[in-house]
Amino acid sequence: MDESRVVTHREPLWLGPVPLARWPLKLVVDTVVVDPARRVHKPPPTNTSLPASAHGVLRRSEPLPADGDAPADADTGGLVRYELSRYDRQFATLTGTMETYLERFSPKTRSTLRRKMRKFAKASGGTIDKRAFTKPEQVETFWHQARTISQHTYQERLYDAGLPSDRRFIDEAKSLAAKDRVRAWILFLDNKPISYLYCSATGDKLNYDFLGFLPEYHKLSPGTVLQMLAFEDLFEEQRFRLFDFSEGEGAHKRLFSTDSMACANVLYLRRTVTTSLFLFAHRTVRVLSDRADQVATRLGVKTALKRLVRKQNA
Repeated sequence: MDESRVVTHREPLWLGPVPLARWPLKLVVDTVVVDPARRVHKPPPTNTSLPASAHGVLRRSEPLPADGDAPADADTGGLVRYELSRYDRQFATLTGTMETYLERFSPKTRSTLRRKMRKFAKASGGTIDKRAFTKPEQVETFWHQARTISQHTYQERLYDAGLPSDRRFIDEAKSLAAKDRVRAWILFLDNKPISYLYCSATGDKLNYDFLGFLPEYHKLSPGTVLQMLAFEDLFEEQRFRLFDFSEGEGAHKRLFSTDSMACANVLYLRRTVTTSLFLFAHRTVRVLSDRADQVATRLGVKTALKRLVRKQNA
């Protein structure tokens, strides 16, 4: 078995929006390429298929049956199947025109989007300064400017999901760009970078990899403005069929999507002392988190608590 596939993955134990700890597991990470128009069933891994040192497999975005009838926990192939999360993975079809795409929005939503674009244009002196980066020689410039944004975002401080800060990312991005597989944008205000979006391509599908904006500009809706501008470029280019908003849910993704697919992040674990302790801890914290969420919702403070956590980590 190929031991080089095994990585140390630190799975967070979340109490609401707060990570209590990160549990180290030796896993093979298997990211499934999903497409609502091309559903492919991938059989679960088995105990005998794993390298000897691995606790198991982390499969990201495993498609669920169309009827949603899939057990969260089960035994399969000598491994324990444990769902970390379920979500509707969102997609936007990029065929056609931007005008046709916008017709799917309600008149009220279209009006809101136009108002946000006008508001940002007014704040920036009448025109919007958006810059696109697609070539290998542009990657490093994009990275330096985007990192000045990412290091201040809650995505990086709270979820460890900011734009990578290591040289390996730059080298990989340059290699992808040389194959016409990178689309990246930065939104500027008064010549200052305030929002970024980085996407890599898999065939004719563009992946929503990294994004963020400076929190002090949230009233100008920079994330929404940049998404609109990026889509304008993509519809004009007609290079990609699909925009994949990646795993997880959120209002931004639901707003801009045209299709969705039920998925789950799943662990397939060997039965060991380490994995048994992890499963007990994760299930316990999940129950506590669900109860805390119910209390916060009942008291009407759930949104305020999320904003407070993001503010403290911005």
